[in-house]
Amino acid sequence: MVPTNMYLSVASNQKLPVVGIGQIRLKIKEGFLTINNVLYCKEIPVIILSIGQMIGQLIGVPFYNNQFIIHQDGVNFHSFQRNDRWFLAIEKNYPTIDIKPLDANPCNVNETACNYSLEDLSSLWHQRLGHLSIRNLNRLLKYNAADGIHTSYLQNFGICHPCSIAKSEHQPVKNASENLVQKPGDVVVVDLIGPFPVSIRHMKYVLMIKDVFSKVVVAIPISDKSDAKLKLQNWMTQFMNVTNNTIRVLRSDNGTEFKNNLLEQFLV
Repeated sequence: MVPTNMYLSVASNQKLPVVGIGQIRLKIKEGFLTINNVLYCKEIPVIILSIGQMIGQLIGVPFYNNQFIIHQDGVNFHSFQRNDRWFLAIEKNYPTIDIKPLDANPCNVNETACNYSLEDLSSLWHQRLGHLSIRNLNRLLKYNAADGIHTSYLQNFGICHPCSIAKSEHQPVKNASENLVQKPGDVVVVDLIGPFPVSIRHMKYVLMIKDVFSKVVVAIPISDKSDAKLKLQNWMTQFMNVTNNTIRVLRSDNGTEFKNNLLEQFLV
């Protein structure tokens, strides 16, 4: 173990001294898991594994079937979930921490043996750095502007679904034709919203009416859906009397309260 003057900052704002940096060897059901560059802090009674640090040591840690699987030297170490955390089942009858002197080359795990492909590594850092393109990721590596990426080159890894969704384009939505809306009453939009908690006057729906040209919006409270037809007819009659304009187009969401013979006859 190599002595150090480092400190760990924890959530309680305390700074805990790190006694040294070394290597641990954990005995798990599947075999022995060896991790280098481990910080030894006496005040922390548990073993905390950093996925980022293990990947930095070329230890594969893919997430599959709701668990992390650690790959090292051809062995798969399976984790289990509890309270939104993932744990390794370390055997109790074995000294869980075996601190040894730090190797000269801490990343002594062979890249081909860890089963963590360059494609997976590229996808991981693409997501970690805000979905940065592979071209720009390689530029960071070229100018030594990235710390912790233990490779000199990243490759394309296929389709990134969040990026595909973000870059997708909607078909242009045509605006209302200028020839269609030239004066009040040319296009009127209606909708019925609710039900709401019953008011003191026993109202629980609101009939919304908007004239597209003037952008005037009217909200009429009603007690039942069946009242929408009569309230709309009354408003349309009042509107035409005030503006001296007929309603040319009435738009709705095809709700049953707006689809009936009486309303169609009234519009004709």
